[in-house]
Amino acid sequence: MRTMSVRRFIPVCMFAVTLAGRAVFSAPQTPAPAADAVTFTEEQATRGGEVFSGVCLECHARKDVSDAEFKGKWRGQSVFALLDRISSTMPESNPGSLSRKQYLDVSAYIAKLNGLAAGTVELPDDEATLKKQILAFAPGTSVAR
Repeated sequence: MRTMSVRRFIPVCMFAVTLAGRAVFSAPQTPAPAADAVTFTEEQATRGGEVFSGVCLECHARKDVSDAEFKGKWRGQSVFALLDRISSTMPESNPGSLSRKQYLDVSAYIAKLNGLAAGTVELPDDEATLKKQILAFAPGTSVAR
């Protein structure tokens, strides 16, 4: 049986380690899905403001949904999480009593109160999309109206 000399063995081992390292470290990585911006229109936020004034102001001041404590709690959460919380617990006297559209509109209004900019597309009634839309509230950006 023929043995490999040390001079030949070391380069072969280094080559094998290099290939193995490339296979482990250069394997294609799947990027994390990017968060989507919250989409709502000025009209949708206005409708939400009307619902807020007619229903929510009975128990909540506008600052309750736009102050630092609110931002700290909801910053980084999905719009779906906020919508789900609101629609399952509000109004306190009759949770779930508003239409889905009214809950979406109020969510858009809350986004606006917290400094998010309105655009040309309404907040959609699509769970998968709402779960991707992240509430990126900047500290100190309340526009209480």
